[in-house]
Amino acid sequence: RQITQEKDSHAACLLDTKGPEIRTAMLKDHAPIKLEKGQEIIVEAVGDAYTSFEGYKNETETRIGLSYGRLCSSVKAGNRILVADGSVVIEVVEILNERELKGRVMNSKELGERKNCNLP
Repeated sequence: RQITQEKDSHAACLLDTKGPEIRTAMLKDHAPIKLEKGQEIIVEAVGDAYTSFEGYKNETETRIGLSYGRLCSSVKAGNRILVADGSVVIEVVEILNERELKGRVMNSKELGERKNCNLP
């Protein structure tokens, strides 16, 4: 400030603030889920309920939640969801309704709770 006053000039400041993060929801018994390449997965847009929602994998279905409530209106078939710094890739197969989509896991990996997500 002193220098800008001495020189009768202005100084600009640029600040990059972090936007809201998309996270995976909690998992049943807080146990990681083993995802297999090619398997189908239901991804549910649980919004703020991501801390109480419990994803699971059983013999017939794998279901996880994401903290982004507008997920299904923000993606379309063919888009990819990157999870855990891109170590898990889910390709969107079909939008089932305003809250759920069907995806296909593109690589085998164990998935934990509260992992970051990107919608490139």
